[in-house]
Amino acid sequence: MLAYITNMVEKTKMALAALQEAKARETQELALLMKKHAEGVDHDLKKRTGEMVSQTIRQSEDRIAEIRRRSGENQDADRQPQTWQMSKVLCSR
Repeated sequence: MLAYITNMVEKTKMALAALQEAKARETQELALLMKKHAEGVDHDLKKRTGEMVSQTIRQSEDRIAEIRRRSGENQDADRQPQTWQMSKVLCSR
């Protein structure tokens, strides 16, 4: 009977050691997967941030160009009456 109990204790120790090794492997694999995921997320975040910055810059440049274009149109509109008045004055002489 003592031999049977000793045998069962040895089998239990072996099973516990196997379970501990499996848990250690799974923990290492999980840590590796988390690290890879974090690096991927970081890369995606940098990529999306870069795209957003580029889009914002393009929109700002487009807006500046539109403002300059309108400003030029307004200056031309301001000059037209002056030019017309000058030509009227010159023609009346």
